[in-house]
Amino acid sequence: MVELLINGNISDSKGVSLGIGNNTTVTFEHAEDVPGTYKVEIGGENATYTVKEKSSLMLYILGFIVLLIIGGAAYYFTKGGGDMAKLSEQAKEFINSVKPKK
Repeated sequence: MVELLINGNISDSKGVSLGIGNNTTVTFEHAEDVPGTYKVEIGGENATYTVKEKSSLMLYILGFIVLLIIGGAAYYFTKGGGDMAKLSEQAKEFINSVKPKK
């Protein structure tokens, strides 16, 4: 019996039968939900691994970009003197300027 111990507690085990002189690979899959440092042991071999907290940096960046777009639109339509006709014309000019010339 091969046991997977996490912090000294049996997390999983697998039965293995081998003939003399034979070997095999035993694979375990394990996941942690809580950040921290964990000690893993299999067959007397020890190691540690660290689970880090999920990063929400991309979520903050996306929120910032959305706020910039909303703020820019609010400024454009209130203080910037813009309206939908002017915006449509500027969009067409921009599209025409980036189209490849034939």
